[in-house]
Amino acid sequence: MPDAADAGGGGDARAPLAVCLLTDRRYAKTVKTLLEERGRFGRKIEAWAGGGGGGVDGDDDVGGGGGDGDVVGSERGDGDGGGVSVSKLLIHTTLKAVHPDGDSDSTRHDDTQLALKTSLVGPTLHDHVKVIYLPTPTAGTTTSPPPPASPLHAAILSFLARHPPTSSSSSALPLPKRWTIYPPLLLLPANTPLTTDPSWKTYLHSTLPPNLLDEFYAAIVRSVGCTHLAVNAPIPPSSSSAEENIMRKPANITPLYRHSCPETPETPDFNDLWVSSTQNGIHQTWKPLYTMFSRGNVVEKMRIRGRMEAGISTDTTTATTTTTTSSTSTSPPTFFPGRSKIRDNIILDLYAGIGYFVFPYTTHSPRLVLGWEINPHSVEGLVRAAPLNSVDAVVVPEGESISKHLFEKADNSLDTRRKNKHLLDTKIVIFNESNETAIHRIREFREAFPEFFEAAAKTSLTQQPSSAPRISHINLGLLPTSRPTWALACEIIATPGLGAGADEGGWVHVHENVDVGPGVAEMGRVIVGEFEKVLEEMRERRRESGAEKEEGGGKNVVLVAECVNVFVVKTYAPGVVHCVFDVWVHPRVV
Repeated sequence: MPDAADAGGGGDARAPLAVCLLTDRRYAKTVKTLLEERGRFGRKIEAWAGGGGGGVDGDDDVGGGGGDGDVVGSERGDGDGGGVSVSKLLIHTTLKAVHPDGDSDSTRHDDTQLALKTSLVGPTLHDHVKVIYLPTPTAGTTTSPPPPASPLHAAILSFLARHPPTSSSSSALPLPKRWTIYPPLLLLPANTPLTTDPSWKTYLHSTLPPNLLDEFYAAIVRSVGCTHLAVNAPIPPSSSSAEENIMRKPANITPLYRHSCPETPETPDFNDLWVSSTQNGIHQTWKPLYTMFSRGNVVEKMRIRGRMEAGISTDTTTATTTTTTSSTSTSPPTFFPGRSKIRDNIILDLYAGIGYFVFPYTTHSPRLVLGWEINPHSVEGLVRAAPLNSVDAVVVPEGESISKHLFEKADNSLDTRRKNKHLLDTKIVIFNESNETAIHRIREFREAFPEFFEAAAKTSLTQQPSSAPRISHINLGLLPTSRPTWALACEIIATPGLGAGADEGGWVHVHENVDVGPGVAEMGRVIVGEFEKVLEEMRERRRESGAEKEEGGGKNVVLVAECVNVFVVKTYAPGVVHCVFDVWVHPRVV
């Protein structure tokens, strides 16, 4: 990894320097495309700040199988990478320049930087790139071979120097191009050469004495500060008993090594291993042998939090953000419609998992988040991560009463007023059971704790009276399809007095895997069609009871569904994208 001239590199300040752009990895594809369009791409992208060893490869969900074509590196990120190996990437351009550090006019230097960035990537992205100058070799000079790009490569090369391969065919063993760190786990992708390349197989399992294999693995994990080593694998569609793998367990991950010695007797076995990740300020914890984790979902977390930048798509080739708002409706916000309606309302997540989207919702101060999850390991991971995200989570086991667990959490020695105050401080309630119980559980919750569904009291004379909380957003985050819960979610969001659909309008965020191209728009039409069937059935029931006429006040008001936005999260597999369809259920006078 070369040193940047403006980051302490030496050399003649007047010698020609290579112009590079430093950017966060989530913008790298867009920057690369813009440079290509301008004929300025230098055909090289590398990890920054010691994070070398990067390569163009696919996404590596823990237990997943899709690839999103991201450029990823091979080192620990800066905290927001969430297990992504590198958070910053250096993109080379074809430009050469004289370094401007000698210019005493800092304003002129800033203006030059801004003009250069704008000319290369345009006004939308210039705030997200930094110009870096690198020395270029001059005629007649020789350069020494670059050092290993990462500590992991250095550890492998050092081990090979001590225990060299014996056959000439193994003399050029390919080094791993990518890996991911989820402390304390070092996770290799399914196609890592250490387990797939014939030369490595011969070296590790024939040439190398068996007693040195663990020493090799130990050197690798120690080099990156980990204790466990495993190889990833796609999530199987069915379990070992041929039943559908509805919990999406990553059953085929292969543990290779666990570092254990007298000095660290507490090192857990793989079955008891918990790992962690932080993505965009959201902390998550999970058991890699029992729960999947997809780092590619970070852009949807950002979208919920409001951190997606306008005009920047997640994939410049296939993943574009499109808005398909009906001309007859008021256009909701572009990136995460209805975000302003999260505050003081109630959010449902029918596939809560380890809290992928539960925690981003809590950053907008909802009255409550109710979630359903059948995997007990995922539920425990969510609960472990809750305090790291500054929220409180309560678990209600299958078949048990809500009151029992919330009041136990509040401590039965408290008086009613203090107990209710504690309950209102609770942000997350997770039901460790099938989401088929959702309507029953919501009614039970409302009867037991009506204060959650009541308007907040005014705290000042100038404060506007608040409306009663409603279920404003329902998240359906299951892949490859969330179709089994479309009708359920539509019914909940459209129920008067419960869902916001019957008032100002409510949102259902439907996650689906869709074929690239016309399949995306077609899926939107299919979802809306299914929602409209449910709404028509509800209208028919209300007509039979006379309720619709009474509530309409003489006006013909009906609830309708519209797919107002389609957001592409990532490429799931070749030709298949993970999309979120933002469906708006709202009243309309007809």
